[in-house]
Amino acid sequence: MIHAGSGDHFYVRAHFKYEAETAEELSISPGDLFRVENSLLYGQIGKWYVCKIDEKDNKIGSSGVVPSRIKMEESYSLRRSYSDVMPDEDSKSSKRNGSIGRRSFFKRRSGRHQHQRSGSKDSRELTSFSDLSASNDNVPTADDGAPLLYQRVEKIKCHYPRPVVILGPFAEALIQKLVNESFDKFKEYEEEFLNTDNTVIEDDISKGVFVDYKKVNDLFKVTRTDTLHRIAQSNRHSLLRVHPLAIDRMRRCKLYPIVIYIKHKSLKQIKEVKDPRFLPDHLSSKSAKELFEYFSKIELEFKNLFTVEVQGANMAAMHQNIKRVVDEEQEKHVWL
Repeated sequence: MIHAGSGDHFYVRAHFKYEAETAEELSISPGDLFRVENSLLYGQIGKWYVCKIDEKDNKIGSSGVVPSRIKMEESYSLRRSYSDVMPDEDSKSSKRNGSIGRRSFFKRRSGRHQHQRSGSKDSRELTSFSDLSASNDNVPTADDGAPLLYQRVEKIKCHYPRPVVILGPFAEALIQKLVNESFDKFKEYEEEFLNTDNTVIEDDISKGVFVDYKKVNDLFKVTRTDTLHRIAQSNRHSLLRVHPLAIDRMRRCKLYPIVIYIKHKSLKQIKEVKDPRFLPDHLSSKSAKELFEYFSKIELEFKNLFTVEVQGANMAAMHQNIKRVVDEEQEKHVWL
């Protein structure tokens, strides 16, 4: 039996897939949270003894062994170097078709390349991670561009209603519906107009006075940090329409928003959403197409900032799902 004890104790979130190769190992999926209980297993660098946990820090299943961060980064770099020299068939096919495909960084080698290099150190390293896969599109990167296969996180418990950011084609209507039907629980954030210049705004953004702003003619509409804190102190969730770049600013100001992305399957689904009270105007095909394309780009660029995705549906279903998600997320720890 393996016991916890050596090395640091900390939390990490994984951003890759790995299939366990021995009975003592745990398989890994992107998004998994682990509490590292022994970072120097057997007194050596290379393996961690961990337990998988849920968003409330409850243990899931049995504890086990996973490759350490250093081991993963070495294998990742090795795989990248090997792929640059001998691109796999998927990569060749992708280049022939002129499309950008998702690459599996630790795909098992087959055919003549595997037999030619079976005795090499590189081959043994690749084989030991033969079932691990990670995608360039899904693995976040640090400020220096290095892959964050494991991301160290801290557990934070919010004792006040967290702000709610809704990203999607009908955010305005959904906010109005939430406030109208649950006034004691939600409050729409009302932006303030300021007559100032861009230099002052940017300076206040850097100081944490504002978390977001928009230029409207000669004025600035700003989202104030202190106002968001006051709404939370009134025991209500503030509902915001902000640019995704404001999300990290809010986190730095210890606001920890619940970021809900409304994902619609098609522009047809967007066009079919109707509500005589909160969506009185008919949405044209052109407008539906523009909304679908815009929020598809938002998803592609900022998906790592989303707390949860809610499937696009009719207004009543989206409204109920948002209320449910907010209740669920409020009870969870924040992992940053």
